Amino acid sequence: MNVDSPSLTFLETIKRLKTNSYQFIDFGSTGTSSLRFCQEHFAVTPGFMLDSRPDKFEIIGSIPFDRASWNEFNGMKLPFKCVPFASMLYFLQQLPNLESILVALEHAAWAAQDFIFIRHSSFEDVEYLARLGLRLGWTAKPDQINPFRIEELQKIFKTMEFESYSVFARNPVPGSRCIEVLPIDAPCNDSEYDHSTHGEKVRLNFDRPVYREFDIFIKCNEQISEVNWQKLCKRVVSSSDEAILVIDKRYSTLFDIFTTIPRSRLQSNPQG
Repeated sequence: MNVDSPSLTFLETIKRLKTNSYQFIDFGSTGTSSLRFCQEHFAVTPGFMLDSRPDKFEIIGSIPFDRASWNEFNGMKLPFKCVPFASMLYFLQQLPNLESILVALEHAAWAAQDFIFIRHSSFEDVEYLARLGLRLGWTAKPDQINPFRIEELQKIFKTMEFESYSVFARNPVPGSRCIEVLPIDAPCNDSEYDHSTHGEKVRLNFDRPVYREFDIFIKCNEQISEVNWQKLCKRVVSSSDEAILVIDKRYSTLFDIFTTIPRSRLQSNPQG
């Protein structure tokens, strides 16, 4: 196990996972930044990465990890409950279709003892911003091939029979002055506004809450107490993040921002 970490074969991976050599499995798509995030926020090391895009893999910093190709696991299963948790940062949105999302989540739920952590870019406001002649930087990128929304994610979770999960909206975008807000006709690979490149854009405060991304925690172990679950979420979630959806094990909604509170009341203090 080293920072160069050449990709392991399927059999090597299974052997190491069966001996509980890792603290978590990261379903990755572009490099080690997601591994580093989990190691820092959940205070665990080492991690194991299932790499879906070896052509884009980038090692950032010096951290201990091993990796294997996600393609090696097509039709195969990871060892049962072999790690405390699994992570997927910006991973699901880069998978080609619904079937591949279900397969990835099935792998994660099978392998994780306690929880699955997902970070997903927001695609909730594409139409709203388009009417203003704007877009968020990542929403037009060619590699974002699965721009599903939270409502669609709920349906996926129900299909997967995930009984308890919490969803947090993070990093509000209060207005068009934010750097990730671009004119709608900006080149699709551009993710940040540059006046010299993109020219003028409309200047306004949004009249509804717009967020950059969502953090999602799926409970795999129903023995985790509510107090400990909240402590776990707070390792990542900050006081400025909004809890938008909390579902308990009977699918009853404990808190749903979209149905219990008018969206107009949730507007962040305008700064744009």
